[in-house]
Order: sequence, then structure tokens, then C-alpha cells
Amino acid sequence: MRIWIAALTLSLSACATAPAAPPVAQTSVTTSRGGGAAGLLARAGQIDAPSLEQVEALLGPADIARRDGAGAMLTYRLDGCALALIFAADTRNVMRLREAQPGVRRLGDPQPSIDACAAEAEQRRRVS
Repeated sequence: MRIWIAALTLSLSACATAPAAPPVAQTSVTTSRGGGAAGLLARAGQIDAPSLEQVEALLGPADIARRDGAGAMLTYRLDGCALALIFAADTRNVMRLREAQPGVRRLGDPQPSIDACAAEAEQRRRVS
């Protein structure tokens, strides 16, 4: 876990030197490869990765949000998992999803899949 945090810190520091460009607002939540949160998160790190706004529109506000320079990290604490989403600015300075990591909430629990964690996050949004 410490290595992951250190890597995130270094990557966010490196992103902070990216040249600034005018922000482009994109809030559409449609997905082209599968539906819902799982389809959206499956595009992490790709050229058509969802923006921070798209993810927040689908999953709602994060339990923990950290923005630092040209990077951001959202954490959703759910009953069965913790979902960490890492964003970095693209060439137009739009925060795009670079990585999605599901994690266990309690020691000894089995590692959840990204699909299961995404479905739980989406369900929480529908209920609230």
C-alpha cells in the first residue's frame, strides 16, 4: 500500500508540470462499451477514458476526494469494497480516468472485482 501511495504521489507531481489549456466541459454519461459504471470504468487509461465529471455524474460525490495539480483521486467506500479512481489531465486539461482499483474493506475478505465494486457504487447512487 505504501508503494502504491508513493507511486501516486510521484505521478501526480509529474502531472503538475503539464501545460495548461482551456478546460473542456464534457458531462455525458453514455458508454459505448457496456453499460453503467462497469462499462465506464473499463475504459480507464484509454483514449476515450471518462472524465472526472462523467464519473461523478454516474457514481455521485466520492467519500474522499483529493485534487493535486493536474491529478485527482476519488475514493468510494462501499459495504463490500473500496473503489479508488485515479485521474490525470489530458492535453486539453480535462481530468480523465487513468486507473480504477477495487480493494477490500475488511481484512480477510476476498478481493472484489472491478465489475462488482462498480455495480455496488452505481447501486448506492440510485438508492440515495
